[in-house]
Amino acid sequence: MKNYLLIAFLFIGTISKLSAQSIVPERDSYGTFDVLSPTASYAPRYEFGFYKHLSQRWILGAEVGAGTYGTAINYAADGNWIEKKYLSFSFAPEIKYIINPKRETRRFVAAELFYIYHADNLSNRTYINTHSNRTYSFDNADYLRHKFGLNINYGMIVNFSKRVGIIPKIGAGIKLRDVEFSNQRNLVVRPDYEFSDVIIFPSSNHLKTEGFVSRFNFNLELQFFYKF
Repeated sequence: MKNYLLIAFLFIGTISKLSAQSIVPERDSYGTFDVLSPTASYAPRYEFGFYKHLSQRWILGAEVGAGTYGTAINYAADGNWIEKKYLSFSFAPEIKYIINPKRETRRFVAAELFYIYHADNLSNRTYINTHSNRTYSFDNADYLRHKFGLNINYGMIVNFSKRVGIIPKIGAGIKLRDVEFSNQRNLVVRPDYEFSDVIIFPSSNHLKTEGFVSRFNFNLELQFFYKF
């Protein structure tokens, strides 16, 4: 895990050298808040970001997020997605390239690295181990998920005034996920249990699969921003 965090910091350091000798907007820094992460996620977090113009075309920044069961305000807390000991942190550095820097509404493409830590204590669950290909059920277990990857995003910076606006953003990439169940109580092998290849709620697969997997990743964000 430390290696992936190191890569993220090296990514920021390398990209910062791209700053060019060009005119920078009057307010060259802004903070963000993603409204979808705490309200429309199976692992809800409050995510805040800080971004700075390196030039007219390049913007560098990062988002950090955190969430607990007590701070969850969406269906995840009332459904079967998180439990009382839910805890999650995230970190996502991003470099944006502005396609039309002279327009008031600026479109951009971006490269984003991300890392998510997710821990919980789950009850009465069933999961499949990708290494042994065996299915297990348990009464109670500790759950730990590490998720990291890369997204290529497309979005736009929409100004409502000189200081505030929104940034809708959509993207896709690859995610690497490592899930571990431990301290299982009443662990039972379930040879008779069959998982469907297509689960009704694909986003909940991270609660049903133990081991290391790589998958396609879809990214959707809606950020409010305030310029400094």
